Amino acid sequence: MSSSRKRPPNAQASGSARSLYENCLKLEKQSNRRSLDQLKETLVRDLTFRGSIFDAFTKRSSDPLVAELEGAVKYDYLLEIFRKTKNPDERLHILAQWLWAELDQLPEDSLGKETVARLSSADRERLRRLPLNDFYYTQLIQTWLPYAERLFQDAKGPGSTSRRLRQDLLSLGYEKNAVETYLSMSWKSSIEFTCQWLATRGGIKMLKPRKDPDMARTLRNAYSRILGQGAPADLRCNFCEKSAVADFYAEDIGSVSNCAAHSAEHLPTSSSEAWIDLVGRRWWRAGKSIRCEPPPIDTSK
Repeated sequence: MSSSRKRPPNAQASGSARSLYENCLKLEKQSNRRSLDQLKETLVRDLTFRGSIFDAFTKRSSDPLVAELEGAVKYDYLLEIFRKTKNPDERLHILAQWLWAELDQLPEDSLGKETVARLSSADRERLRRLPLNDFYYTQLIQTWLPYAERLFQDAKGPGSTSRRLRQDLLSLGYEKNAVETYLSMSWKSSIEFTCQWLATRGGIKMLKPRKDPDMARTLRNAYSRILGQGAPADLRCNFCEKSAVADFYAEDIGSVSNCAAHSAEHLPTSSSEAWIDLVGRRWWRAGKSIRCEPPPIDTSK
């Protein structure tokens, strides 16, 4: 999947920090089931027809001689790809990828909606199995990324100093909670910052309400599941932080990432032997059902 994904409409980093915040907030409030369905359709199309092999086609040289040479290379490259294709659908798939990269022509415009639906059926089925909450979380993160990236830009811009950074960012109109979250650690990714800030800010609605002790992690994992290589990092096991190899689904919890040792089939069958995940929840299996008990409440505070 291409990591140069288009942003939600109107979420461009222009104007003041305050106006950008208000714009993003408006888009968040407009999120609904219809907008999530539109996001799904965009993701299905990207998964099926966005290909890294054609990324270079969109980078044209301004030098006429170089551009002519590049055209000849593209032609030879396309011929080589088509020689290796094994069936008509594969040729159609490559043709749609090429036209989208070279002429910005959408697959349904070049192949027709029925053909596109058939070629994308496998990716559509894969996304259908993911929880709807994951799509809402991903859309939420995408909505606020322009604000986060603008904050990163201003924080590292000319004239900014660590001594006065808090006051400088506040004077530019950034929300206090966002500034405090930014200053809380050294962030390598605006995506991970956005997840942490949104979790700290609170007020995140859920299509299927549930209590979540680690919303920042939930947001990161949802973004990783939906956008793949566009996400901040590889998925980690919910139980031990090793690299995840799969997910299993638990009612009222959603998709749970697991390493090989913590797969669903290895869950203990007794609550007394339950696994405890990284946020303190207890997990075990009762027949065909997966049980999850929330972490104990700290009464000392």
